[in-house]
Amino acid sequence: MQLPLPLSIKGMTELDRDQFTQTINVPYVNIPGECIHSSKWKDILLILHALKNVRELDGKLKQVLFDPDIIKTKEDIIKHIPSIKDYAEQSFDFLQITITYANYTIEQVIKAIIPDDLITDKRVNTGSGYSIIGHIAHFNLRDEVLAYKYIIAQVILDKLSNVKTVVNKLHEIDTVYRNFELEIIAGDLNTIVTCRESKALFQ
Repeated sequence: MQLPLPLSIKGMTELDRDQFTQTINVPYVNIPGECIHSSKWKDILLILHALKNVRELDGKLKQVLFDPDIIKTKEDIIKHIPSIKDYAEQSFDFLQITITYANYTIEQVIKAIIPDDLITDKRVNTGSGYSIIGHIAHFNLRDEVLAYKYIIAQVILDKLSNVKTVVNKLHEIDTVYRNFELEIIAGDLNTIVTCRESKALFQ
């Protein structure tokens, strides 16, 4: 589903996680576990990062959450999944769910923050492109988004538990040994990593 966010997030340079909090009304049906076919229903289920769309209830029933952009009435459920008509007739209703910063992916958060004109410029790395070596996430940000480098780095640290340091390349590679300068933009100051390539360890 599309989650609208306040316009105040756009252009933010200091991360305010609370602004991502909102309450949505989500349609649900209580269904026996053996009748649930999530893989077949994926186009109409509520799909949000770090949120379960099938919840345990007392007894044999489970609560299945559907996408409110698609399922608006009981008839919508029956149209898409005729096999659960009886359960929809008995239990279809709406539930209020609080969505927080944790329910957004890295790409969704950064897209919400970066100005739209930069997002549409395909040459500009707005934070979706990075490489990870050990505990380090490595960016190559263009000048246009440098004002947002610290907030991009903070989002990476928040969302990727294995990343402890975020760096950005400062200049183009201009030596025969392919050395280049980096700046640490968030996290630990430790830049020593060990990685394996072609059965050899490199530090």
